[in-house]
Amino acid sequence: MTKTKGGVLTAAPLTVTIGDERFDLIPNLRAVKALTPVFDGLLPAFTRVRNIDPDTTVAVVLAASGVTKSAEEIEALTEAVWSGPNRVEIRTAVVNYLGQLLNGGHAIGSEPAVSETAGNADA
Repeated sequence: MTKTKGGVLTAAPLTVTIGDERFDLIPNLRAVKALTPVFDGLLPAFTRVRNIDPDTTVAVVLAASGVTKSAEEIEALTEAVWSGPNRVEIRTAVVNYLGQLLNGGHAIGSEPAVSETAGNADA
């Protein structure tokens, strides 16, 4: 489901649980700006998560949720992503989230609203 925020269609946040913590992954420009310099773009982060990199997965979750953690807490989250019983669900949610970011914050398969007169020079 999409919602409007400031006139822009955005995908609804995805929620993941790592250990006993819940994180709302919010597809916004803040997350894009946090992830892009770290991974040299969103596509490399997407590829690393898809290739089962727990460090990248945790970095994306933290950037997406706006949560900061200590080094020890990050290590515990990384361990939970690597060996937790829901590791496939976590990775799937993070891959879907990165897909939304690569789609401009829109849900996969959704089209942004376009004016009926867009591109019409006679309108």
